Amino acid sequence: MIQQLWSKSVLAIAIATLSTTPLLAQTANFEGLSLATGFRRASASGNTGGSVSLSTIANTDRYNNFCIGYGGTNPDHIIELQNNFPSLRFRVNTPNEATLVIQGPDGMRCVTSTTMNPNTVLEDTNWPSGSYRVWVGSKDAGDRFRYNLVVQER
Repeated sequence: MIQQLWSKSVLAIAIATLSTTPLLAQTANFEGLSLATGFRRASASGNTGGSVSLSTIANTDRYNNFCIGYGGTNPDHIIELQNNFPSLRFRVNTPNEATLVIQGPDGMRCVTSTTMNPNTVLEDTNWPSGSYRVWVGSKDAGDRFRYNLVVQER
């Protein structure tokens, strides 16, 4: 009887742990944003750093751009779009070369800065409402630098 009770308790704990795993995977490293149409500008800050190749999250985006750089396993930010947006602009302000990977309900979007233009800018159309996981990466594994992510409705 005690063994059956113990087995059922272990099973219940295992099920509870497994059922919360997707929620834990959604945890962001830094602050998130919740945006509704009509907002002017929103920003969130963070630090790059990590040794996970962002190409393991997405090799290419929906336009066949390569998703490169290094970041952490978890996204840096989670952005909730409360409405559909016709056009959004994401900009990573930093003096360093950064990469940006955005995973949303309609697929992946990626961009990489260059030495000529270190500020990473991704501007695109047709953003459906939903949750977007955002990674701000560095070109080299383990590089750490501060950045400010700015989102604007276009």
